[in-house]
Order: sequence, then C-alpha cells, then structure tokens
Amino acid sequence: ITLISAPPGYGKTTLIKQFVEQSSYPVAWHTVESRERDLPNLHTHSIQALSEIIPEIGALWSAPRMSARELAADLTACLHKYETQDYFYVLDDIDELIDSASGESWLRTLTETLPTNCHLMLIGRTLPMIPFGKLVSRREILAIGQEQLRFSPDEIEVLAQQTGITLSSQQHDWIETHLGGWPAGLILALQPNSDVPEAFLAESETGAEALFAILAEHMLAHLPPNLYSFLLISSLVSPFTPEICQQVLGLPNADAQIRELLNHNLFVSRVKGGLVYHPLFRNVLQQRLLQKYPDHTHKLRVKLALWFKDHQQYDAAFDYFLAAESVQDAASIADLLTQTHFSEGKFETVLYWRDQLALYQAVPPRLNFTCAMIYSERYEYERAQQELASAEQGFLARRDRTRLWQVKLQQAFILNRQGHPKDAILLAEQVHQADGVPTNLHSYAKVLIGAGHLNSGHASKALNYFEAALPTHREINDTYGTSQLLQYMEMAYLRCSRFAEAFACLQEIVAIRRSLGNATGLATALNDLGYHYHQLGDYSQSRNTFEEGLQWANRATERRSESYLLWSLGDLDRDCGAFQTALRTYNQALNIVGQDEPSLRCSLLISLSTLQRWQKHFDESEALASEAYQLARQHHLILEKYKAALSLCAARIANGNLKRSQSTLRMIADLFTRQRADADAAQAYGLMAIVALREQDNAAAEMTMKQAVSLVQHPFSQHQLITEIVHHPKLRKWIGEYARLVQPLQQAVDELVLAQVDNDFVQEPLSGPIYQLRVYTFGREHVERDGVTIETSAWSAARARELFFYLLLNGPSTRLQISLDFWPELSTEAVKSNFHTTLFRVRQALGEQSITFDDAEERYSLHPSINVWSDATEFESFIARASNLPVRAAHTEDLLSHAVDLYQGEFLPDFDAKWLNVRRETLSNRYLEALTRLGQCAEARLDWNIAIQQFEKVLEIDPYREPVYRYLMNCYAQQGNRKKVLQTYQSLEALFLKELAAEPSLETRKLLRSLIR
Repeated sequence: ITLISAPPGYGKTTLIKQFVEQSSYPVAWHTVESRERDLPNLHTHSIQALSEIIPEIGALWSAPRMSARELAADLTACLHKYETQDYFYVLDDIDELIDSASGESWLRTLTETLPTNCHLMLIGRTLPMIPFGKLVSRREILAIGQEQLRFSPDEIEVLAQQTGITLSSQQHDWIETHLGGWPAGLILALQPNSDVPEAFLAESETGAEALFAILAEHMLAHLPPNLYSFLLISSLVSPFTPEICQQVLGLPNADAQIRELLNHNLFVSRVKGGLVYHPLFRNVLQQRLLQKYPDHTHKLRVKLALWFKDHQQYDAAFDYFLAAESVQDAASIADLLTQTHFSEGKFETVLYWRDQLALYQAVPPRLNFTCAMIYSERYEYERAQQELASAEQGFLARRDRTRLWQVKLQQAFILNRQGHPKDAILLAEQVHQADGVPTNLHSYAKVLIGAGHLNSGHASKALNYFEAALPTHREINDTYGTSQLLQYMEMAYLRCSRFAEAFACLQEIVAIRRSLGNATGLATALNDLGYHYHQLGDYSQSRNTFEEGLQWANRATERRSESYLLWSLGDLDRDCGAFQTALRTYNQALNIVGQDEPSLRCSLLISLSTLQRWQKHFDESEALASEAYQLARQHHLILEKYKAALSLCAARIANGNLKRSQSTLRMIADLFTRQRADADAAQAYGLMAIVALREQDNAAAEMTMKQAVSLVQHPFSQHQLITEIVHHPKLRKWIGEYARLVQPLQQAVDELVLAQVDNDFVQEPLSGPIYQLRVYTFGREHVERDGVTIETSAWSAARARELFFYLLLNGPSTRLQISLDFWPELSTEAVKSNFHTTLFRVRQALGEQSITFDDAEERYSLHPSINVWSDATEFESFIARASNLPVRAAHTEDLLSHAVDLYQGEFLPDFDAKWLNVRRETLSNRYLEALTRLGQCAEARLDWNIAIQQFEKVLEIDPYREPVYRYLMNCYAQQGNRKKVLQTYQSLEALFLKELAAEPSLETRKLLRSLIR
C-alpha cells in the first residue's frame, strides 16, 4: 500500500498520475465522490474502475443488503482469480469515506484481503481508518506526506528557471518564508505574469489557503476576459463537459475554451466524465463568481438543478437547488426518493439530506421516517424514536393516515427489539384494528403482534397472527419480508412442538436467503438449521452447518448472527462434553452481544449455568442463572424467565439444596406445559427424578421420569431430557437399571453417549493417567503435567511442541488440516512421515494417551478427560466478563487487572507460524484494550496518575493508538499540566509525520486547542 497524505495543493494526485503514467503496469483510477459514502455507489464505482484492466470483474454480482465487508471480500476474491500481472489500483480523495461506517469498513476489508499483485495507492488529506500498526510492523506500507512533497529551495530555483522567471533575493526569501515549498502556491507565484507584489510582503500572518487565493486573484487578473469569464462560470459544475457548458451555462465555444485552459495548465485535469478544477482553485473561482455576479450565479444554479433533475441525477439536483436556496424543490426531491434510496442501501445520502434540510427547518416527514428506519437498523433506537416523533408531527399536519400507521408500526418494531413486547403489541393492535389500513401494513401489523406474543412466551397466539400474515407477504412478492416472517414462524412452531412445520419453514428460509446472497440472513438461517440437526442427534451435520454459518457471518460486519451461531456451537460442544471449548465459545458470544440484545444474553447465561453445573461449579452456576432470571424479569421475557428459573433450581439442587425443590420444579413444569414448551417441561421432570433419587425415593423417580418421557414423543423435543440423563451419572446409572422407562429415548441416549469426548463414555482409561495440564503461553512457553514441568528436551523437536499447541488452540483437527498448516510444500509421503514422527514425540512428552484419534470424525485431539488450564483461556474469560460491565463498576477493574496480570508477554513468542498470527494479534489487541479500560476506570475515580500509567503502557506497545493520546492529554489537563498536554500531542505529531507522513486527526487537534486555552 502506498499512502499519500497531505493538505490541499501539495500535488498528491499529480504525483501519482505521473508515476503510474511512467510505469509499465496497468492502472485502475478511482476518484471517490461524496455520493460514495453510500456503499452501493462506492462498490459500483470500484467495479467500474477495476473493469478497465480486468473486464471480467464487470460481471461481479452484488445482492441487495450485502454488508460492506461482504462486498469488499467478494471483490477481492474475484481479484484473486487474476494474479497473472501486477497492476495499480488508485483510490483518490479517500477523505470522502471518513465517518462513513460502511465506507471505512469496505476500505479496511479491501486493504486486508487484496491479492499481492494489486498495488493499492491511497490519496487523501487525512489518514484513513486502516490498521497502521500492523502495516508498518510488516513493512507493507509506504507513506508519503507533506514534508516529502514540499519543494526544497534548490527545487524552487530550478522551477523558476524552467518557467523563465529570474527571482530576486527578496522574492526568493518571500517565497521560501510564506509558501514553504507549497507546490500549489509556487505554481501561481511563478506564473510568467506574476511578479510578487509588495502587498504580499505585508501578508506575513496569512495562512496557506488565503495566500493561494491572493496569488490566484493576481494570476486571474492577467488572463483574457473571455477565458476569465469561462473559468468563473464553469467552476459551478464538477466535473464539467462541453455539453453542460454550452447547453446549461450558456458558454459559447466551450471546446476551444477548454483547450486553452489545458494549454495554460490552469489547475484543471481530466477525469472520467469530464474535467475538474483543483479544489483550492475552484473555491477561489466560485467565491469570485458569487462576489461579481450574485444574481447570475443564482439563475445558473437553478438551471443546473433543473438540468440534473431532468437527467435523473437527483443527488446533484438536490445540492444545486439547496445552493440556489430553492429549499422546497430540494425537499421535494428528498421526499420523492427517500424510500428508494433506503431500499438501495444509500443511507448516508438520506441522512445528509436530512441534516441539510434541518438547517432550514424543512425536513419532510417521509425523510424523518426513513432516517428512523436507518437508525433502527443501526440499533440507535433513541435517535430513531426522535425521528419518528418528528415524522408523526409532519404526517398529522398532512392528515396522512397511512404514514401515521407506518410510524406506529416502526415504533412497535423498536419496542419488540428493546424487550418491551406488551407495549409493542398495544401499538401494533391500533393499526391492526383500524379501518382502511392498506393490505401490506395490515399484514405487517399482524407480524409485529405475533412477534410480541412470541417474545412474551405465547407461541400459539403468535402463530395465529403469523399464519394469517403469510399469504399477503407471498402475494406482494416481499421476498425478504417473507423470509423474516418464516423465521418467526419456525421459532413459534418449535415452541408449539410442531416440528415438521418448523423444519419446512427452515428449508424455505435457507433457499430464499441463498438466492438473495445475503450473508447475515443466510448465517441466521444456517444457525437454525444446525440447531435442528443438533436436537435430532445428528451432531456431525450440526457442527458442519454451524461452521458454514460462521463462514457467512464472518463476511458480514453486523455480528448479531455470529453471536447466535457461537451460542449454538457452544451448546453443541457442551452437550458433547467439550466443556473448555464450550466455555471459550460462550465467552466469545457474550463479548460480542454485550448488553444490546437481552433475550440472547439471557439465553447465553442459562447455557453457561448448565455448563458450570455439569462441571460441578455449583456456586458459579447459581450466580449465572440468577443473573439470567433478573435480566428476563427486567425485560419481560416470559419463556427465558421460566428457563432461567429452571436453571437456578437445577444449580441449587446440584449444590445439595433440596428444600421445596420438588414443588418448585413441578410449578415450573406446569408453566412450561401451559406455554406448550414440552422439551423444557420434560427437563424439569427429569430434574425431579434426580431429586427423588437423592432422597432415595425410587417410586417418585419412576413416576416423574414417566411423565418426562410422555411429553417428548417426537425426537426433536427429546434432546434436553437426554442431555440431563447423559451428564448426570447417578440418573444415567439408575435408568440403566430401569431401561423400560426410557425405551423411546434409548437410541438417542446411546448416540449422545457415543458423541461424548469424555472418557467416561467413549475412551479407554489412560495408562499412567494425566489428570491436569497447566499451559502458560504469554511471554514464555511452559507446560506442567500434574504439577511437574515438561522440560523442553522432552519434546525432542520444536514441531512437536507446536503440534500440541495447535491441537490445544484449534481443537479436533484432521491430518489434512494439520499437514497443510505445517508442511504445505512437502510431498504426500514426506508429510505422512513427518506427521507420525511429530505425533509420536508429542505422546512421548505428554503420555501415550494424551492425543486421541476419533475414527468416525477422522480427527486428532487432546484427550478429553484431561483437565486443561490455560492462561490464554483464563485471560479471554476475564476480558469477556469485564466487557459487559461499566468502567465505574468496582468489579470491572478487578477483572481487567486479573487479565492484565496473566498477560506476561507476547503469545507463544518462540513460534513463527502463520496459523498462530491471527490469534496472537487478537490477544495482543485485547491486552491493549484491557489496559486502556483500566486507565478509563482510574479516570472514572479521578485517579489521574494511575490512568496516566495505564495509557502510557498502551503507547509503549502500540504508539499508533491515537485515541489513547487524547485520553492521556485529558488526564494531564485535569492535573493542570499544560506542558505535558502539549508534549503528548507533539510526540504523536512527530510519530505520525515520520512514519505515516500525516498529521493527527482534526478531533485530536481540536482537543489540544480546547485543553491549552
């Protein structure tokens, strides 16, 4: 990557144009426009630019609603197919993407996934949001900045000679002092007719852009009148063409005038679709035009607006109407196109229109409503509600009942998302019961009422509404909406034990979303499909489906679907006895979801509680279940509340607290039965059998087990009861003696037993048993087996140690996976020999049965009976738990301190393997984030010295984290130490100038000014 970053007028674009023209490589030139803050426009322009050198890429298909990450990944995946030649891809004016979340995500993904033969060149005034630390450390970036682009005194002299100007010493000194080698100013100052006048000498305090304006004015005064007039008027349009100049602006002989402009080299350049002036020069021309001909400028802007509107270039028309202060015309364009732009994913344009019209208090209500939909998709519910309130006022004034109904439905949608289903139902019912509601809105109201009932635990009632809405969705051909409705229906069918209908819904959902090509939607559907396989006992197919879902989820920037998949995968690992893997997966999911989705967070806590109970960590299990119960109550999540209550009761029973447990479990079972949640009710009866066995009441155990089995006749509903049987040794042993009780479940029980990774069920006892491994990975590599250190010499070779860590970190792996990561360049025979030799050495170091082989899965893994403790796993657990707490909570600082104490240095520093790089970088980033949050914790309790220490530790490791400099500056300011504030800024400024050839961001510069005032 080549990064050229400098203020306007430093010849950035000129430099790169001349460079690529002199190169033998082909070039794709992409000048980013303001409208490309919208992802569809950015992606389309990128394809157009690249298709100039790779025509096949022009056929690249993109689905609606694809994320920035998906689109960029698809683009680079296509580019990887054409690696036969090197080429340049130039992205000019990348500043247009700053503060566009989708644009920045697209650019980050592009920089991370481009093929090596594509040489990316980024041109802009400020630094883009790409991973500089990684790029600099790997020497994958060349930065060119203001200092490198500045002309030296000798170069200024040569330039003057080439333009035929002899500079006096006074003129030379003035140019060097005032322009400082600034190319744009020099070009003007050294024009043949431009001797530097005395007036300029008095401008010692004038900034660079103001000097440019003075110099430009001086140069323009020497131009022929007709050319001068052409310059002023044509500056209204960018890019401009002879057609627009003649037909709209009324400029005769446009072709000849343009040729003369190019001959004079008057800051004009060719781009695709016309010509453009340099931004600095265009600003001067437009200011001069407005000063000299204000009325004519107004008329021309109106003509341009109408011309662009007639040619269906509505974004440009909007801007020209607004510039001409024809606000109502601009508002009418926004009102007309806002819904179309929303459906095309042009969110940034819609929000820009809203902000511009708000300055004139002229935002049409439909624009407010569309903004509310955008904020809802971004989970910014408070801003969405504000926009809906404005939209409601506007529609009331218009007496537009249809739009008012839309507002109520959007409010109901938000309330459902926020965990207020009863309020959502009340709002949606108002629309459902109203007269004259359009068919599509009436159907959507049914969906929202159904969703509210589903979230309230009334699945049967929800289904009535969903089934009534489905025909309308099909009739109006709303494919995306139909898939969303089918997903609701699948959940409701499951809760009603109507498994065949649920599976049919799911198959249709997957088919629809594959056809749409939407990664997030397909990932969610695959999660549900994997869940079906899991419940039906097809554990291998379930895992494959979840892993495919994660591949799709990883292509999307919206991580909600990823968190659901991790939850499901954690449940699968837990049920199959892979407890440590499940724990890591649950913590990862909790880290992603945070506090944003109470229903999912509640479900994760319940799953974790079950895991801790099966691991005999009863107090932790009870605490997790209690947290889930409180969360469910707070957000009125009925079914989740019952599940949490069951989990809490199970933890207390396991901990020996049997008092009133039978009556509590029966009450919970009855509640589940009323909800038609038969699988949950059966689990409650199974727990009642466990209590009866503890009380040595075989008759009661037999009776409750019969009740449990009677509820789960369909295989799909049996799984929760089966897992309790398999993971409770006493219950499993008792059932072995009363096999007739569980005859309908016996096959499923046997299948889960066979799927266990625990040696109690599928593995032979270890010879010379290993009970525990303690593994230290941070800063050093240290392995202890049952308290005894395994010396480095015991491994015989570094590859053996690496294989151990590979299996520890990646879990069960095939020989092919291992071989591709360890010996990709060797022949099959050599790989086979190396693999078995390395495996033998691992077993020699750890024990003969330390590595097992699963014949069915053809995977190698650490023996599942070994209790493995790892500092990396503990570190991630502490980080995940702290991420969900505010910085002011005392427990937050405690958890983060534990995590930081564990991180004793780089992860596995002795290994340089590609498969380790991502994990190493992830852990390093989490460590730095933990230090940063510790600093923020100290800030929150006004301990500025400790905060400063933590922030300085971060910058010692990664000096490119600009936000941390701001935190540090603020701490010094709170201490009244302005000198240190300035020194901190100056160290950042010097680093960025040296390594990135750029200055700190505007946000940091503004903070500096505010702190040292």
